[in-house]
Amino acid sequence: MAPAARPAATRAPQISGIAFVGRTLRASAPAWTETPDVVTWHWLLCNGRTCKQIAGATRPSLKLVRAYAGRSVEAVAVARFDGATVRSTSRRVLVRVRTG
Repeated sequence: MAPAARPAATRAPQISGIAFVGRTLRASAPAWTETPDVVTWHWLLCNGRTCKQIAGATRPSLKLVRAYAGRSVEAVAVARFDGATVRSTSRRVLVRVRTG
């Protein structure tokens, strides 16, 4: 008998919203090969190749504050399955300041 396939994400989270300071971005749930037991969220703030977790950003939405301007954010969904953990990360979105 072949070993069971590991659970996997088949579609990454998608970010929607306008990435301006003061606005809120939302991440859609990823698609998985099987139903996870639980999904948790966090957001990363990126500057070039370096990304750090944003403290307290544990929902699929993120209010953009001035400190994020000129940097990128990405959403990370972490799914737990029976005995396995799978991460799925959105594309990065550049946060800008609205002028005018």
